[in-house]
Amino acid sequence: MNTYIVIDKNEMCVDFTNTNARLPHGISLEYVIIEKTLLFSIQFNYQKKLFEYFATSKCNISTIIDRFIRDNDIKLSSNNGYLCFFDEHGKTIENGTIADLINQSDHPENRTISITVNEEDNQTSMLCEITIRSKQNNIFFTL
Repeated sequence: MNTYIVIDKNEMCVDFTNTNARLPHGISLEYVIIEKTLLFSIQFNYQKKLFEYFATSKCNISTIIDRFIRDNDIKLSSNNGYLCFFDEHGKTIENGTIADLINQSDHPENRTISITVNEEDNQTSMLCEITIRSKQNNIFFTL
């Protein structure tokens, strides 16, 4: 009986049986029934609380993040604030799919993806981007 689940057009689980769950902001007109084994658990760690969502590997990360923010009515504490989303390595998460996060994971067989959410302030915090290149792309590469 609990073998199948309903997903929306964004590849996210929609549980119509849970009366405590909030429905997505934009109700979809298109749903698909899939096996539960195709879902991944996406766990947001935010302010010492755990928020869990289920989605397929094709789901866009930005869609899950948007749903997390809307579902929990997250408001920033200051006008200079912004939310940062980090993977298990502490690397900022940019747009992509759940499959991209799985491929970057130390344990790709794990069906749980942890995302840490921090509120940062652009007056006091600084994020840096580092580009790593292989030795062949180095200007000092010798043959």
